[in-house]
Amino acid sequence: FADEAKWVLENRETNLKLELDDAMREGDPDKHRGFDEFPSKAVMIPILSSVGPVGLLVMGLNPRRPYDEIYENWIQLLRRELCANADRITLLMLEKQKAMEAEELRMTEAEEHQMQVDVAAKKTAFLKSELEERTKQLKDSEMLFMTTAKRIKVGIMVVDVSGEIYFAND
Repeated sequence: FADEAKWVLENRETNLKLELDDAMREGDPDKHRGFDEFPSKAVMIPILSSVGPVGLLVMGLNPRRPYDEIYENWIQLLRRELCANADRITLLMLEKQKAMEAEELRMTEAEEHQMQVDVAAKKTAFLKSELEERTKQLKDSEMLFMTTAKRIKVGIMVVDVSGEIYFAND
């Protein structure tokens, strides 16, 4: 998958279809929800944020369902949700960093720049409220994704570029 994954991430292409060989489909089919066969095809879906690629989802396609426009639309919806969450997380991290920098500035220049400190404190409070709101939105979105991922009859696994598994449904 390495060459294909690199190409998908570099070109930000979606849904590169792959044929899975027997080595990729090894395992006990009894451990898979509802099906006694493994997928023979998969798609690679880049997970992008505003700062660039943050991961790659390789998802086996249901062997009992045609890969039609409805299936493609569902995958695009899943991709958009994953990318939106990646963007939210990226923005939250940037806001947190800005809030920490503002707080650090306030602490180091408190006596000399009281006016600047007051402004930084207000910004920190604003960023904190924004962070709380976005955290709530992220948790709601994450709950929706987890509920969908657990109920869907398609295996889903989220793996980062280095191969670390972040999520896999049953």
